[in-house]
Amino acid sequence: MFWIYTALLFLLAALFVLLPLWLRARADEEDPELRKQANVALFQERSDELEADLSAGNIDQ
Repeated sequence: MFWIYTALLFLLAALFVLLPLWLRARADEEDPELRKQANVALFQERSDELEADLSAGNIDQ
């Protein structure tokens, strides 16, 4: 019975290590140009929010 629990815990630990690596490898397969466009869009959105806050006086430089 001890060995069954040991094997199950080992498999669970391996899952915690290998699953993030597998998901990251899949994410790296995405189109770099698409990722760049998304980053630019997010930057522009955040920049617009900061400009609006600056104009409203909520923040200062």
